[in-house]
Amino acid sequence: MRTIVDLPEAQISSLAILEARRDISRAQLIREAIALYLKTEIVPDAVGFGAWQRVGNVQDGLALQQTLRAEWDR
Repeated sequence: MRTIVDLPEAQISSLAILEARRDISRAQLIREAIALYLKTEIVPDAVGFGAWQRVGNVQDGLALQQTLRAEWDR
């Protein structure tokens, strides 16, 4: 999908330097930058509250049970 974004001249200049240094297109640099940003900023869907919030995104039921029961030994 094509998207139009206005960037300041300083950012365009910096992108040009990176383009030459890495020998990739400006579009690829921007895609990589957005992917990195989204990886650090997007909260996983499996965020809960209460006891579930501390557990995080545990897929294995047994691991989840052991994590929760480990609190009892404290």
